Amino acid sequence: MVRFAFKKGLRFLQKTRAYTLLRRLANGNFQLEDDDGELSTLTEAQMHARWSTGEWQIDEESLGRSSNVFYSTSPADLRSAPKKDQDIATRRMTYIRRIMEMFTVDQSAFISSPAKLQPKIDIVALEREDASPPSPATLWRWWQSYHATQCITKLCPRHHRAGRRTNPTQRNIFDDAVSEVFLTPQKLPGKAVVESVERKIARFNQSVKEEERVSQPSRASIYRWLKNLYHEVVSNAREGKAATARELRSVIDRLKVSKILERIEIDHTPADIVIICKHTRLILGRPWITLAIDRYSRMIVGFYISFHAPSQASVLYALRMMIMPKDAILARFPDVKGPWPARGLPNC
Repeated sequence: MVRFAFKKGLRFLQKTRAYTLLRRLANGNFQLEDDDGELSTLTEAQMHARWSTGEWQIDEESLGRSSNVFYSTSPADLRSAPKKDQDIATRRMTYIRRIMEMFTVDQSAFISSPAKLQPKIDIVALEREDASPPSPATLWRWWQSYHATQCITKLCPRHHRAGRRTNPTQRNIFDDAVSEVFLTPQKLPGKAVVESVERKIARFNQSVKEEERVSQPSRASIYRWLKNLYHEVVSNAREGKAATARELRSVIDRLKVSKILERIEIDHTPADIVIICKHTRLILGRPWITLAIDRYSRMIVGFYISFHAPSQASVLYALRMMIMPKDAILARFPDVKGPWPARGLPNC
């Protein structure tokens, strides 16, 4: 497993293309440049998804010795969605799983061909007595949303997560204003950003057609965007890197912890259960369980179960589960309710 940090110069390889990380923007997203010099912006979740699914590989020659690692939370539990949306996601998941089984039997990959999908959709619709089955194009869209993360919440309708809708042009102008007047050692107040955004949008509207003009965002919206800026980037620009490092440094005092992943404790115990072979009815024994527990949150961040006595291998398997996202594990056990957001490298 490759250990890496999101820092300037990190390279991701995608078949014949490479993407170089340029910087982290104030809004928390990452800006990358490909081999042709084209710039793109991705969220932290998108970066993790492309790496964890194997779409991107790490260029090990670009790795350094930095120990700074960024983390992102796991998706919300399906139960957090309205009941109607839960039923919709469950129905979509039923179609996807059943059709995945059919492709497995055919020893074929899940493909978008209507000629391949339509007969399978008809079979599932007949089994479910569904009078309104999805079209092949719709099913393929569900599959694209689901297969990267194997997370059922990706199949929920998006209307309940819409929230406030931000005009992309407004947000781009805001980002430019932040870079010019806010991320500076002069430490200008938020009012300067508000005034800069108003001027920039007024000039923009003068240079485009009437139907392409954008409205001025409210001052409350601009202050809310400022509040959500990535703190470390803002502090580096306004206070300096030395002051930011002092502010964000961790203080370790024996067993006292102040944050998640500051200290992970590992222990082994034989499970209070006897395993019996379902075919021979012979007793196989009591398995050992190795648990990695976060000292601060008391959450189990990784485990390993086996019949052999605790060893270095037990610890390494538990550590690997601790570091990696848990989406793939949860996808294997859809009956498990609730998210498992634990992941990342511990300090101790």
